[in-house]
Amino acid sequence: MAPSKSASVSDKEVVALIKKGVSIPKAAEQLKVTSSLMAKMYYQLEPVADPSLKIEGTPKGVAKAIVDGRNGGLRWERLAARSGKSVSEVKAIFEETTGIKAIESYSGRGRHFGNGAAPAKKTAEKATTTKKAPVTKKAPKARTRAERAVKTGNPS
Repeated sequence: MAPSKSASVSDKEVVALIKKGVSIPKAAEQLKVTSSLMAKMYYQLEPVADPSLKIEGTPKGVAKAIVDGRNGGLRWERLAARSGKSVSEVKAIFEETTGIKAIESYSGRGRHFGNGAAPAKKTAEKATTTKKAPVTKKAPKARTRAERAVKTGNPS
C-alpha cells in the first residue's frame, strides 16, 4: 500500500517514536505516511519530545543558538520549529548575526554551489559529426566444406 498524506497520525504517536529514536523514514513507513510529512511532524514535535531542544531566551541567546545549530548542520525548518519562529525569521536572524547570506550557508544536504548561485545553464550545442568511411562489403564466409571447396576452385 502506498503511503498517504491524508492519513491521520496523532502527535502522541510521533512523540513516542521520537523518544524511541526511530528514524524519520522508518517512522513514516510504520505510520504509513510520506517521509516528507513525517519529517515535518518530527521537526515540529522534537521540542515536545525533548524540551532541552527548545531555543529560548534573550534575542542574543536565540541568535547564538540558531547560528550554532545551523553551523552544526541543522536545517532551517528544524531551527524554526525549535525556536517557534518562521523559517524566514530564522534566516533573517542568522544573516543579522553572522553577516553571511542564508543561501550561502550550506548544511550538507542537497546541492552546494559555494556562493549560493545556481550553476550556469548549459546551452545545447549542435553536435558536429565526422563523415564515416564507407564500409566495404566482404564476401560471405563459406559455411560448409562443399562451399569452401567451390570457393577455392577445388571440386572434389
